[in-house]
Order: sequence, then C-alpha cells, then structure tokens
Amino acid sequence: MVIPDKLVTKLSPPNFKTWTSLLASRIATTPTSFLTDPHQWVKCVNPLTTKDCAITWAQESNNYTCSYVYLDYENVDLGDEYFVGAVPIVETQVAKGSFPSVLAESKLD
Repeated sequence: MVIPDKLVTKLSPPNFKTWTSLLASRIATTPTSFLTDPHQWVKCVNPLTTKDCAITWAQESNNYTCSYVYLDYENVDLGDEYFVGAVPIVETQVAKGSFPSVLAESKLD
C-alpha cells in the first residue's frame, strides 16, 4: 500500500475527498503545518513562472527522496515509523501541487 492510500484509510470517512478537504483547510487555516511555506507556493499560480516552479518543486522532491525515502531502510518495516515520517513530506508535496486555487484565494498574510 502506498503512503497516500494508507493515510486515507486512517481518516473518517476514509476517502481521498476527505484528505483533500483537510489539506485545503490546513492551507487556509494553519499554513505552518506544512514542511515548506505556502506563501512560496502562491508564486507558482502565475502561468509565466510555471517552469521555474516545476524545477524548484522537482529539486525539493529530489531532496526529500535523498534525505528520507532512500535513507538506509534496508530490512526495515516501511509501515510504522517510516510511514509517520513520510506523511508530512507526502502531504506537503500533494498540497503544493494540487491546490493552486486554494492558495490563490486563501489569506496567507
């Protein structure tokens, strides 16, 4: 089971609509709950900067991959402790890439 699927099973009701609603709410109400600053994500709503944003996000994803995903997890259960550590990474990357309209409309002062 991949991390988003496992995360969703822990929600009530257990579906992706619940998860995306929770992420959208957090963007608007508690933006500091993500690993990176949503204020920076808003810059990527501009169609003139999408290439720069895509490169930045890819570099961030690569950094997470090198620093966590492939960090000496040989012969380790990737469920419990690994899952708990991976959730903030997955939530941040999904929120960042999936909610430009929420970001543009939210009051991130």
